[in-house]
Amino acid sequence: MGLYGLVMNVTMEKWKIAVRGMSPKATFDIVGLLAGNPFITAIKAETALNVSYNTVNRS
Repeated sequence: MGLYGLVMNVTMEKWKIAVRGMSPKATFDIVGLLAGNPFITAIKAETALNVSYNTVNRS
């Protein structure tokens, strides 16, 4: 995995802990999307999560 992969996994887990329980649930899901692609747009996240644009923007 390498050092970068380890650091990214630890960082992602910290982000997930920070947003756990927040409303909307999309906030938690967006963390996973950002880990896979830090340049994802709100429109792409809207499509991937099947939620409204406003929900993604609030998250």
